[in-house]
Amino acid sequence: MGDLDELTIPAPQTGAPLQRLGVTAQLYIPDGHRPDPRRAALAVVRDIVELAPGRFPLWMGSEHNRPRQVREGTGDEMARSAERVIDHPDQVLSIALLQRENPPRWQAETMMLAEDPRRSWLSRVTFSAPPSFALRDTERYVDLVARWAQATRPQYGTAGLALVDEAGMVHHRGGAALPWLDRYPGLDCETFNLQPKPGRYMTVNWLTVVGDPVIDELGGDDAIRSRLALAAEERGIETPRILRYDGGVVIRASDLPLLGDRGRGDIPAPYRVVNAALREARFEDYPEGPNMHLIDAPRGTDLRQATLDWIRRFDD
Repeated sequence: MGDLDELTIPAPQTGAPLQRLGVTAQLYIPDGHRPDPRRAALAVVRDIVELAPGRFPLWMGSEHNRPRQVREGTGDEMARSAERVIDHPDQVLSIALLQRENPPRWQAETMMLAEDPRRSWLSRVTFSAPPSFALRDTERYVDLVARWAQATRPQYGTAGLALVDEAGMVHHRGGAALPWLDRYPGLDCETFNLQPKPGRYMTVNWLTVVGDPVIDELGGDDAIRSRLALAAEERGIETPRILRYDGGVVIRASDLPLLGDRGRGDIPAPYRVVNAALREARFEDYPEGPNMHLIDAPRGTDLRQATLDWIRRFDD
């Protein structure tokens, strides 16, 4: 486990560490301009501070132009910072937990976006840690993701092995991560807050979170269980487990997160099972144009096609 914690991706020009292998949970939340989702996201961030004491020396709120020290009482300070904007739907609520080390081993952020009559972006809560944090006690990690999902009621989310970058930089690396994402299909990556149609999700991973609107689109809990069982039987593997929470489900593809290796023809079968069961509700209507893609890619790449190729990576 410790070896995985030290894996980094080098910058093409300098060879310096650019991104790090981690385990990341991402929850994408509708109505992020409303007070209740904002308070729920703040509670998750405070929960993260408490479960990983000493891991985050710095934090930064919406109104700050530079990071502040984490110290005793920081949770209350975060709450006071958030309260200034919680009831103001025209303002963004943002709190980031940071490290001085880049790429970071630990990182968390909530970005609850302002109301915008022209579009309806999804807000988010994200948490990244060394792989060993999840692998030492997978049951605890799964329970954490389910607890945060119940609090925030996301439309969808994922958790699993991922490439972790400095906050805000993952889409500004000139596509340095794309060869790794292509080679190892089990890798997740941070994505833009694109708004799928109601009842749609984006992609799957080791843990796939889908809210009740997505479940209803697929026919309900029993229909999803039947879809998973059939897809698993067709591939000769165990059926993924489902953890129900008030507002949705967490689908656990396998006991441990998997990377796979496309170079060896290894597209993780448990992930393909989850993908097959949910695929009818996958969002694919990505528009053309800048900032409409999910993944960072080199200049000149057809970003929409690169996005579709990535979200379809578990299709049989």
